[in-house]
Amino acid sequence: MICINVFSGSLLTRNLSGLVAVNDIISQSDYMQSVLFVIPESEEKIWLNEYESLLPLGAVPRSARVLCRDDGQVLYVVVEMKKFVDDFIQAAAPKKFIARTDFQFDSEQQTQETEAISKLESDVKSQWVFFCF
Repeated sequence: MICINVFSGSLLTRNLSGLVAVNDIISQSDYMQSVLFVIPESEEKIWLNEYESLLPLGAVPRSARVLCRDDGQVLYVVVEMKKFVDDFIQAAAPKKFIARTDFQFDSEQQTQETEAISKLESDVKSQWVFFCF
């Protein structure tokens, strides 16, 4: 049995390549960096009130944007000063604001994953058609 688990699961563990577009992140800057955070929906108002003040000179004010909502979690992207990214992530963690530092945007990889997923979906559909007859 083929299990397609790419688009299921928590925002903490699932592949984000289909959710994040190239214009959602800053990648070619010497001083700024985009960081993805997964916030519980119940903590979203606290996040919006506190992310700017977690660290002085941490996040760029008013830079938090929602990318996705799923299963009681919200994926935010925040622009931060590169020099303070690690300190900001550590300051956010005790408040249940979890950074997805494992994600690196790669448009070529995103295209390959999209093609692989569509191929898997068509294979599964063809197996179901074969099974039904």
